[in-house]
Parts: sequence; C-alpha cells; structure tokens
Amino acid sequence: QDYSLNRFELTNLAVTNIETIYARRNNSIGRGALQGALAGLAIGVITGFLSGDDPPGFMSYTAKEKAQGYGIVFSTLGLGIGALVGSMKISIPIGGSIHNYEQNKILLKEYSIIKN
Repeated sequence: QDYSLNRFELTNLAVTNIETIYARRNNSIGRGALQGALAGLAIGVITGFLSGDDPPGFMSYTAKEKAQGYGIVFSTLGLGIGALVGSMKISIPIGGSIHNYEQNKILLKEYSIIKN
C-alpha cells in the first residue's frame, strides 16, 4: 500500500467492533531522531565550551575539543532517545462506544490519511 499516491483500500468498520485505535504521526520517528540529535548537539557543545580549558597536563583538553567530543556523544544519545520517543504510539480507547468515538473524532482526524 502506498499512501502517498492514494493507493490504498478503504474498509468500513462498525464503531461497536472497535476496542482501541493505536496511531503514530507520519515520519514521527525520523523527526524525533533529528530533534533529539540537534538538542543533544547543542547541549554537548554548550557544556564543552562552558567547562573551559583543562589545566596543562597529561590528559588536558581545550574547550573547543571538549565541545566537539561532547557534541558527538550527546547528539548520538539524543538521536536514540528522540527516535524512541518518536516511535511511541498513542492509544485512543473506543470500547465499542459511539459516544467515545464521537468524543475522539477530532483527534482521529489528525492521524487520518484522508483529511476531508
């Protein structure tokens, strides 16, 4: 099924047969990963620069080197966390109730492929 080219088949379901609807926004995993990576990069770079230069010695780093290293580490962590958060689905309980379905209609439209 290719939803982007309107190649899908519609099926009618009786509301009384629906217990729960699980939904995830389109491209939410990729968007979450990107946002997490950017946030992690920003946090890492800021942390690295704020920590300043180390005193001279065997294992000493400049603030710039720390910013680069922390940026890489935190952006990688942020990417994973963002993808995990983006992969979460929402649960819309219907319980076979027309009342519950009507109450959630606006939310369901936000996740619908067909926007009319």
